[in-house]
Amino acid sequence: MNPRFKLALASLLALGLGALGTWLLTGDRGAVEPELRRLDDGPGEGVPFDPLGGGPGAPGAAADGTRPVMEGPEGRPLRPGGGSLVGARAPHGIDLSDPATRAAELARLLGAIEVDWAAVAEILALMPAGERLDAASADALLAGLRSERRNMALLAFARLADGALVPALFDLYGDPTAPPGARAAALRALWEMPGADGAAVVRGLESLLRGRPEEDRELLYAIARRGGAEGARALLEYLGRTPDLTRIPDHVLQQLDLGRSVEAREALKAALAAPQSPQMAEKLLAIVAYQQAQGLTEQVIAFDSDAHPAALRRQALDALRQIGDRAAVEHLLGLARQPGEYGEIALKAVADLRRADAAARQALVKALDEAGLAARPDALRAGLL
Repeated sequence: MNPRFKLALASLLALGLGALGTWLLTGDRGAVEPELRRLDDGPGEGVPFDPLGGGPGAPGAAADGTRPVMEGPEGRPLRPGGGSLVGARAPHGIDLSDPATRAAELARLLGAIEVDWAAVAEILALMPAGERLDAASADALLAGLRSERRNMALLAFARLADGALVPALFDLYGDPTAPPGARAAALRALWEMPGADGAAVVRGLESLLRGRPEEDRELLYAIARRGGAEGARALLEYLGRTPDLTRIPDHVLQQLDLGRSVEAREALKAALAAPQSPQMAEKLLAIVAYQQAQGLTEQVIAFDSDAHPAALRRQALDALRQIGDRAAVEHLLGLARQPGEYGEIALKAVADLRRADAAARQALVKALDEAGLAARPDALRAGLL
């Protein structure tokens, strides 16, 4: 093969590769006419697109001269010759930003023989505060709590911004003839509904308390779940007027979310500073430990003294283990360096820390570096490691 022939062959090969690249990049397929559907065409109906034609009467054009919408992979519109069309797809479907359309779609869903509660919840999540349900939709939601699919209906109440249903929910909770489970569902809706006035709900629940912990547990649970400043106040006042606090399970009180409500945390802080009894202090420390509540470390540390019963001191050290901020960890480290019963308890608490923020971790590393200066260096190193 002579050099001139080799040069010609290489030139032809380069030209062919260039044409192939252009064909792939531009999407120019020559005479191939992809089947394309208009937005208003039914399934399987299509019109061929003519990349060269245009205007009324041209192949692939509508009578008014507009061209069909072409869709490529993932629904992206295409331009003649291939590639993506600049701009978004033409909007389609139901416009749920319109209140009237939203109400009509909600009525349609709630009127079905088998309600799609997940879809109902999605629509209710779009309702702004202050928007009210029509009477028929409200009745359908309440009927859902009385049905066997009440657990699914609760999905809707967890998104509902309309607090006007609160009185009806209280009526359902107080109805002794309601189907089994309906009263519990109404109670849950009361603590979950974002559109309800939380303080008003708590006061309504509080008015139903009988003063007997065994009978009030579900109401106390609901008050704690509703939470906020009113929820914390109601629980603390109930603790203060109950002689035997062992009758109130810790798991009921631990539902009070201190991380979500600054007011609830401040109310608990004040109660910890002056508990009415050791029993009440134990209940409060149980809430702090379970919530791993930040901002209450100083009040918890105050219980680590000879002025308090041994059981309360141990509970306070365990609460510090759960809190895990720098002040809590440094207090445990200081105590862990000392011999004796509480030094051992503190060392175990350090070894079993539930959490430690960045500053607390730095304190742990520093304590490990300085462990040789402690009275029990090997034990302290082991606990820190």
